[in-house]
Amino acid sequence: MTVQLELGVAQRPWMVAEVDLADGLPALPAVDGTGQPVGGAFVLVRVFGEPVAGLWVAVPDAGLSPEELGRAADAQAGRELRARLRAAGWRDDPAGLPLNGVLPDSRPAWLRGLDAAEASPVNLTAVVCTRDRPADARRCLDSLQEQSYPRLTVLVVDNAPRDDRIRQFVESGQFRVPVRYVAEPVPGLSHARNRAVAECETELIAFLDDDEVACRYWASELVHSFIEEPAVDCVAGLIAPRELRTPAQQLYERFGGHSKGRGFGPMIFDGRQMGKTRALFPLPPFGTGANMAFRLAAIRELGGFDTALGAGAATRGGEDTDIFSTLLLDGRRIAYRPTALLWHYHRSTHEGLRSQLYGYGLGLTAFYTAVVSRHPLHAFRLLALAPRAIREVLGSGGVRAQTFGESFPADLLAANRSGLVHGPAAYWRARRQQRRVAGR
Repeated sequence: MTVQLELGVAQRPWMVAEVDLADGLPALPAVDGTGQPVGGAFVLVRVFGEPVAGLWVAVPDAGLSPEELGRAADAQAGRELRARLRAAGWRDDPAGLPLNGVLPDSRPAWLRGLDAAEASPVNLTAVVCTRDRPADARRCLDSLQEQSYPRLTVLVVDNAPRDDRIRQFVESGQFRVPVRYVAEPVPGLSHARNRAVAECETELIAFLDDDEVACRYWASELVHSFIEEPAVDCVAGLIAPRELRTPAQQLYERFGGHSKGRGFGPMIFDGRQMGKTRALFPLPPFGTGANMAFRLAAIRELGGFDTALGAGAATRGGEDTDIFSTLLLDGRRIAYRPTALLWHYHRSTHEGLRSQLYGYGLGLTAFYTAVVSRHPLHAFRLLALAPRAIREVLGSGGVRAQTFGESFPADLLAANRSGLVHGPAAYWRARRQQRRVAGR
């Protein structure tokens, strides 16, 4: 945590790197691709391709040697990394992790799982909802063209577009992975996602944002999880930072990033066993709307996304938390699978981050308002959660507060808390707006 507390403080860019222990560990330079000195690095560590850990490391002025990187990896995630290596035939060495690579005895288990998933007959639609951001959408679509999963279709939902740049790009493109285009005229992310649910023709549907790029095995890992867990109706993946160039991008990671403390440990959440209280307090979250997939039949049975929640509505968010909790309250299961990895480009300015954190607070209490409006008896359960929630929001020992530190800008925390206060009114305002839209 000490290294992470330097994020956003030193005003230096941080590096984002990927390494695979099977190939050996490299040295990390002291400068980024533009020649600027870096303050540190986020390093995604793979083992035979499998994402296993994310390291936060300081990078000294002389750079970080392979030996130093190996010691950091062993200290932060040695248990998980060594387990993968031992399973492939490596003899555990108390002196440290292998620096020069490892040749497995046989094809590693994770790759065998990918083989099974990619040989399955299951079809998946990946949905990119976008609005007036053609450069971001194109970058995202380019990454989906590199997916290893062979039965993938991409659906682009253009939400209340002001021009036809995205339509022209999709309709004029030559794509290896088929790409369909549809325009949803009613603004709002939940409207766009519900349109995707209505248009989808495959067993599985996955959602990612236009400011993300997909790891090559993202789609395969989503399918793999559904195959391994037949009772699961939703799979949520991990989102890692693609760049940490500006203080705002770094501070977002100190706020918890997209994982909010969930990290690299896979989990199954069973709504029949965890209880309603736990389903209503998703911290760390069950997943995030920027990386989630569903069995199409299940999300249709649940009625899709609440259109009074989400980006583009007065509430700005909360629709993903709402659908996850709705699944669990209905007695269904969610799988969190960190190996289904997406990279995210965080907002680069302080003002943009402040607006985002305000929206997070707004969306959270708007979600709770939505829950109570649908199920008034849940109000009593939420009251029972209030002491814990107050400790998380205002205290220093909560899951999300652990990485803040004294240097975290007060205006960002104030914006988030202000959103929490205004969320309920925003939800009712959004409900009125949705009724007017429906009455057109």
